[in-house]
Amino acid sequence: MPQQHSPMLIDFEGLDCSFKETNSKKLASHLDGKRYEFPDYSSEGSYFVRQFLSGKYKDVDDRNPIMIAYLMEMFDVWNTKVLPDIKNGLKFVIFDRFWYSNIYYQCNTDKDLLSLQIIKNTLKLPDCHLLFKMITDFDLTIKKIREKNSKDILESDEDKMRKVHAKFNSCTFPNVNCMYNINTFENGDFRSKDDIFNDILSKFFVVYNSKLIGVI
Repeated sequence: MPQQHSPMLIDFEGLDCSFKETNSKKLASHLDGKRYEFPDYSSEGSYFVRQFLSGKYKDVDDRNPIMIAYLMEMFDVWNTKVLPDIKNGLKFVIFDRFWYSNIYYQCNTDKDLLSLQIIKNTLKLPDCHLLFKMITDFDLTIKKIREKNSKDILESDEDKMRKVHAKFNSCTFPNVNCMYNINTFENGDFRSKDDIFNDILSKFFVVYNSKLIGVI
């Protein structure tokens, strides 16, 4: 029987084109961990998220149904994929977005934040030990999104993206042991991918070696 242990939960938060995917994959590979991406379009639980992002529910005014759709997908993946992997000995769980993303995409009021906490606690979604907040330059981000020619309802609305970008930069993330801002740009251009990852790796080892989080 695999030995029981407490894995380290690491989350990358940021807007699209903020190098979350690249660095979460690299960190998972470096640590021999496993990465889980949200939305996970291969998951059956992402059905309503996919419908929303395609524009089907754009007239829904109440944010709770959309928030619930995202959280239910995470609940499904957590229980059907992540927990079995942990029971089989996985030590490093790497999220490319987790429930924290609802704070800057779905929450505009204190009531929204309270709803998020209630739903998240009801579903027993865990808190993360370490969170990397990927800070981007808005103009550089929009340029990369245009190059993608995305049909995503959020990415195609530049005004909304600007508001989300501002909210993301100013928001805080509750229930995280350690959080680091990772700047992805300097002097009007993106930093090199190696520099960004080395920044992430050095901060990871500060936390891991100091045993600030009491896991593993």
